[in-house]
Amino acid sequence: FTVQPIKEDGTAVVGASTDPGNHHVLVSQGNGHGSTNTKNRRFVTTNINVGTAITYADSAANGASYTINIEGPYEMIYRESVSTANPYIGISLNSAELTTNVTTITAATLLALARGAAAGTVPVAMAVKYLAVNDVVRPHTDGIPDNVDANLITSFSIRKIG
Repeated sequence: FTVQPIKEDGTAVVGASTDPGNHHVLVSQGNGHGSTNTKNRRFVTTNINVGTAITYADSAANGASYTINIEGPYEMIYRESVSTANPYIGISLNSAELTTNVTTITAATLLALARGAAAGTVPVAMAVKYLAVNDVVRPHTDGIPDNVDANLITSFSIRKIG
């Protein structure tokens, strides 16, 4: 029994594989932000990187990015260990506002938003969205959560589902 992938508009994905396979990237240990893209989070450890649907890149200048290679539904979860009160974290899609606080980027490019109420809290931003080939997803912040933690509390996960 296989299921044909369906787009958000209800039409079938032409030429798509009926087997979604295992496509998942999980990174952890926050590592500051990009020096150019100053609101895009960086990570130290790649815990999982399997499949061909997602290309993960992390650079000192640009921060972390996840480029979609196979269209379909994706689940994204961004967790952050915060050391100050009220920082915002979020997930952006194809944003050109990479030096803009996540709270003020264009609404059409914001997939999820969460706020840490106090130091020591762990806000979680989550989204499930049908993504197209060449879409770029990023963990996007207001620049405040900048700590480096040595565990999986600060992490970003993206996986193809369905």
